[in-house]
Amino acid sequence: MVALQTEQSGLFKVLFRRSRFNSRRTGGSPGLMIFVGLMAIWFLVSPVVAFSCSFHNYKPTKTLVDWMLYSDVIALARPDPENGFKYRVVKFYRGQDADGDIPFLVDSTFRHRLANNPEDGVILAKDGVGRWVIIGYADRDHRSLIDVIVKKAVDWREEAYHPDRFETFADYQDHPNLRVRRLALQEIDRVPYAMLSDMEVRFSDREILKSLGSWSEFAYRPINFLLLGLTGTPAARTLVQRQIETMANLDTSESLGAATTAYIELEGTGAVRNLARLYFSDPTQPLGKLESVVEAMAIHSGLGSQDLKTAIQEVLLEFVAQRPNAAALIARQFSARQDWSIGLQLEKSLDLPGTLNPSSRLLVGVYVAQSRAAQQ
Repeated sequence: MVALQTEQSGLFKVLFRRSRFNSRRTGGSPGLMIFVGLMAIWFLVSPVVAFSCSFHNYKPTKTLVDWMLYSDVIALARPDPENGFKYRVVKFYRGQDADGDIPFLVDSTFRHRLANNPEDGVILAKDGVGRWVIIGYADRDHRSLIDVIVKKAVDWREEAYHPDRFETFADYQDHPNLRVRRLALQEIDRVPYAMLSDMEVRFSDREILKSLGSWSEFAYRPINFLLLGLTGTPAARTLVQRQIETMANLDTSESLGAATTAYIELEGTGAVRNLARLYFSDPTQPLGKLESVVEAMAIHSGLGSQDLKTAIQEVLLEFVAQRPNAAALIARQFSARQDWSIGLQLEKSLDLPGTLNPSSRLLVGVYVAQSRAAQQ
């Protein structure tokens, strides 16, 4: 393993030296073979160099809708009349199950709830290896929603973020049924921010603040921060500002990326400069944590005004001047959004000997090469 890492490190140096040489001679982007070589090595070492997932340092959970779109067997079950502790399928929404045997018992909570609501049921799905999984409880509101999902499943499977899927659940965001409302929040939490930011937020800031203060709603903190940022109210500004200052003193936070995105949405260039002061100027802040802040800036760089983009580029380049390996964070987040606007400025970091570690140099080199290719 040590020999492999040494060989890769030497190869990085050769590739980047050759990349700079070709650029000076031709005035163009690095050669195609060098680019391909860089990409190949990136795939080889990505398990080593990958940081935490940042703005979703946090990863959205698989929702009932995901199960219903992609599972081969979906069914509605109730307690077996002959044995109230066992489930029996009463309806298949998709597929069939040859043996029909559901291998787990009806717990006491579901047994009493289902006994008092004879039209309700439990939604089951088969996982990738053919095992039954309980994916939800179906009351009247859920059954109506499930009918919609089944009807639209073919179309929704065509895209990762199908607009109609998003619009459907945006309409459920303030549904009076708490479980339906939570499912809607899970769904709208999955879409790119560009799509979310166009949504009409029908929650009041009071409702969002109440949810943020509830431990039972902890899983919804990221989407609640994003929604709060879109409300634009004075209460939202006060809460988000306070959270940003608090999170600066924490080792990590799953909600940092969402809170930072909301902060920039609310305060624009002022937020960008304050984030640089609180986070980038502090040498004790771990880079894995700071990638959440970088990601929020990358998101807004692609959506904001020219003044906002300029402010973001300025603070990020100052960040790299203070901590050169931060260039890898910037390269990864901007590349993920196919935003090549800062690539040529980051190229300067490759010419500073001894500042970038091999993995950072690789990431930045790939991003710079892509930036040059995109501008031709």
